[in-house]
Amino acid sequence: MRKLLSSIVSKWPIKLLTLIVIIVAAMVVFVGDVNLSTGNETLISSDTKTYIDNYEYQSTFGTDPIIIVFTADSQDELFSYGSMSILNDLYLNLSDQEGIFYINSPIALINNITQISYQNYEDGLYELSNALITMGNSLSDMSLTNETVDIDTLLSTFEQLAQAQETLSSNLTNQVSSFTDMKAVVSSEISRLQDVNSNLDPATQQDIIDSNNAVIAILTNINALYDQMILATNNQITGASETAFALSQIETQLSTMFSMLANVESNITSLSENLNMVGMQIKILADNFNMFTGTFPSSEDTLHMMLYQDDEINPFLETYMIDETTMYVSIILEESATSDDVDMIISLIKDVIDGTMYEDALISGKPVLDYDIQSSMMDSMRTMMMTAGIIMVIVLLLLFPVPARLLPLFIVLIAVVTTIGIMGLFGIPLTMVSMAVFPVLIGLGIDYSIQFHNRYFEESQGGIADEQ
Repeated sequence: MRKLLSSIVSKWPIKLLTLIVIIVAAMVVFVGDVNLSTGNETLISSDTKTYIDNYEYQSTFGTDPIIIVFTADSQDELFSYGSMSILNDLYLNLSDQEGIFYINSPIALINNITQISYQNYEDGLYELSNALITMGNSLSDMSLTNETVDIDTLLSTFEQLAQAQETLSSNLTNQVSSFTDMKAVVSSEISRLQDVNSNLDPATQQDIIDSNNAVIAILTNINALYDQMILATNNQITGASETAFALSQIETQLSTMFSMLANVESNITSLSENLNMVGMQIKILADNFNMFTGTFPSSEDTLHMMLYQDDEINPFLETYMIDETTMYVSIILEESATSDDVDMIISLIKDVIDGTMYEDALISGKPVLDYDIQSSMMDSMRTMMMTAGIIMVIVLLLLFPVPARLLPLFIVLIAVVTTIGIMGLFGIPLTMVSMAVFPVLIGLGIDYSIQFHNRYFEESQGGIADEQ
């Protein structure tokens, strides 16, 4: 084999050198395709059932979250308008960011509760508008024609209004039942996962236990969300029931009043105009109700009303509190989130909280740790390469007195670039294990290059002496 290689080198040196240059140039193209990887695929084969099951779980429920911990001097400051405005800015800046699966935040919970009742309120507005316009027209006809008041039609209208509110209350009751059923399903899944964990061996199956615990934590937050949705919807049911009762009372009062309205035509005309005007305004509100989505309130009093009940913090916010002066926001990432996505998310978080009362907030979680590990690995890699290059230049200049004494360093550089290019060509990721190749490659490469260079120089010197 050695004779064959010697024969090739001696017969076609230019062609061989040209081929090597072409190969190296081709490998340079693929250098940028090398990815740094510190994920599960570097620890376990992606073909195993454990890896595939974990991939399916992360695709459905998201991966490990980024946790932001906010600390204030008191609970009132923690839930003040300024504090919640920062959380709202954070939510708005991250909502459309690539790589985010879900943002578990008090702002998201407030918006979700508002949106749940959106459709029910819109339907109720249309029913109320139509009923008021009908009642206003009836009063107008009565006052303009001086005809006997159609009491039955008017009272029937109020009855329809009361029924509409009762229907709304019934629909909301069904919604509460649905939430309760969904909560029971989630609770069942939590119990199942807890039973699974109890049967697992922490010594050998800790990763599965940690994954199950992460799912349990997410499902617990979901159950808390259902509790708050049920609480908010029950309040709406109470309001609808009270409105239906009030309309029934009005119907009873009108029944008595109409027996005494023979001489109050002007008042009836005014009432007709007002009812028509209110009915049209409510209809305009219903037509444009799609503008009223879950948004952060612009009034501090409104926000206080949403966050507090009888001067006590609303129970649904307790799921986000670590203690009375500390709360957290979790940003669950998609399975496909890249290191660039994590970098952008961390940058956006820092941009939002920089210069605010939370500029020293704790930003942590496995994605942040993985990102810092990758950055540290790359920094260490660059430092190692630069340091090795400088040392080799110094050693070659001082201790290798031959022509073109820095040529071995150039050969090592070609070897490193070609190796990285091959990794990019075949999709081999740069991991903590594969990074160990480069110190070995540099050490062996510079050693063999120096020996080959020195031997070539010795042979060339000997050849010149023989000719002379």
